[in-house]
Amino acid sequence: MNVQMTSRMGDIMKYAREEAARTGCPCMEPDHIMLGILRHSDNPVCGYIRSLNMSLQDMKEAVESTFQRGRSLDFSEFERIMPTKSTLSLLSASMFEAARYGNGILDVQHCFLALLRSGNNCTAIYLNACGIDYKSVEEAFRNLGILKVMTSGQTESSPVPAERKPGPVPGKSRVFNIVVRNDKLCS
Repeated sequence: MNVQMTSRMGDIMKYAREEAARTGCPCMEPDHIMLGILRHSDNPVCGYIRSLNMSLQDMKEAVESTFQRGRSLDFSEFERIMPTKSTLSLLSASMFEAARYGNGILDVQHCFLALLRSGNNCTAIYLNACGIDYKSVEEAFRNLGILKVMTSGQTESSPVPAERKPGPVPGKSRVFNIVVRNDKLCS
């Protein structure tokens, strides 16, 4: 699966794999991506969470609590960590969000929205319990200028009026190949 994403999101994906290894999981789950987002911390999602006077540490602990804490995986096992089907679905949903609210390059806010939209992960459950859902985050991200809003009839390739042009994407975008081997895909 080839995914064009910002270098920041690429770093978060690396962190997610490391978080899977740290939590002793042989597969990368959607909540490992949230742990990667929290670990990166210098991003609009963490800024938004902080603006709600929520503790990133409390959220990290809540998300981590869903994983059976065994031993961390050895570095030699790191390359064998594959995304689960639900993680691949999350990345597909994130690409939809990126196409809907941007230039099609995946960034952290798109992934966060996809986590909330799916609803079947610890991140969404935790935030929903705090009164935060997809619609409220989507609206807040629009108001904060984190998401670009396309007018009706405007497509991703349509020129954006000068007063609404988005700033540069943080970091250079790169195409990442998310390694998936059908014989090694986690369910």
